[in-house]
Amino acid sequence: MKARSVLRAALVFFVATPALAADWVLVERSADQQDTSYVDKSSIIASGSIRRYWARTDFISNPDGWQRVLALWENNCATGENRLLQATVYKVDGSNNSVPTSGAQWQYVTPETVEDSIHKYICKGES
Repeated sequence: MKARSVLRAALVFFVATPALAADWVLVERSADQQDTSYVDKSSIIASGSIRRYWARTDFISNPDGWQRVLALWENNCATGENRLLQATVYKVDGSNNSVPTSGAQWQYVTPETVEDSIHKYICKGES
């Protein structure tokens, strides 16, 4: 009887898990089509003019062997600034490295960059 309850709980968990899946939206592709940047729409959390979200960049060909970067960002829609809270680089060989970001300072988003495209997407109607 107890095993059956555990099995039911496990089934509910695994069936409900896809509802928590990421919703990656393509935001920018590099001019040479080598890099694509996405935002996980389901991860966007708004607090006043601040937006916290996960971003992903996929690399087709990278000289350092990078395949993908997953990063947690905060953007200030009122001031046009952002800061990197956490990042992990995944390499073609299967290894990954976390990038130290403690004490990340707010910086202005540079116009006409991938960060600018993401900022505009995240802050639609806010800036």
